[in-house]
Amino acid sequence: MEMELKNGRVVRASVIDQEGEQRKILRVTIPREIHPSLGARATIDQGRSFGAGSLRCLSNGCLADFPLGSEILARLKSGRMLIFQSVNASGQAIRYSFPLAGFSGAHEGVASNEKVLEEQKKKKKLEEELQRRAEDLRKNLQNKPGNLQNELEKRAVRMRMNLHNRPAEMPDKVE
Repeated sequence: MEMELKNGRVVRASVIDQEGEQRKILRVTIPREIHPSLGARATIDQGRSFGAGSLRCLSNGCLADFPLGSEILARLKSGRMLIFQSVNASGQAIRYSFPLAGFSGAHEGVASNEKVLEEQKKKKKLEEELQRRAEDLRKNLQNKPGNLQNELEKRAVRMRMNLHNRPAEMPDKVE
């Protein structure tokens, strides 16, 4: 799940399977504006909130990792909205809301929106068609100089033959 803020920054929430471990985490990546020592919480719809297991800030943003047990995962699959909450350094509350529409299908690896898939197929088909046309044009341009030269040579031969076959029709002087 991802959303772009008005200032162009991106806020992202994703489920991560940790290699070598049997657990998953919900990682929320946000711009560097929260106060890590004050922690972070998340809520699904109007349910109970749950705290981040770890919260760390890097130079380009902050990462809040929430342990993702089966109960929270089930709530994410059936919920409508994930709400991330924290506090910035000046003590103001920060809140980001993520729509959960299509989360279940995306988590299971199933396409959640057939319309998006159809648009992607159309875009790919259009790109392939444009690529094919560009290739045809490139070939035509490469072949044209030779074809033009051949055509000019053929016309010159015909003109010479016409001149040799009809010398009597040519005037001796041009007035």
